[in-house]
Amino acid sequence: MQYKTKTTFTLYSFALVICLLFTICLSNCKKIDNDTQPPKIIMYQPSDSAKYSLGNDFLVVTTMQDFVSLASYRYRVFWKDDSTNVSPNPSDTPLNIDKSEKIQDVNYHIANISFRITIPINARKGFYNLDVYCYDKAGNEGKNHVLIEFKD
Repeated sequence: MQYKTKTTFTLYSFALVICLLFTICLSNCKKIDNDTQPPKIIMYQPSDSAKYSLGNDFLVVTTMQDFVSLASYRYRVFWKDDSTNVSPNPSDTPLNIDKSEKIQDVNYHIANISFRITIPINARKGFYNLDVYCYDKAGNEGKNHVLIEFKD
């Protein structure tokens, strides 16, 4: 009889530990639903103030990470609009690129993202902003920015 009581106590203890672990897992899931942290973007390339020739392309290399899960990214290249940015030929069209892409596996919380940007030969020479955005499944936005120059 004593053996049966000890086995029953062990089973109840085991069941209690399982219930406790299950409760902890559920409480952590609630924290994920309340994701308010924006993703982070580390931009390895290009560096700030990098110079590129018209008619060529350049590589953008990033690592994007989020607390929960990444969803998509976006990048923009646009003319730096201030009085110090004077083009030698203002009639040339300033480059304006705005593209978005989904991150293939949305269950990842980290992704190495690289893409190429082609500079048209007739783009206006001068300084441009390159903004890279990253979005997580909760809709939070992270951003990184560099200034680049297009020249002959």
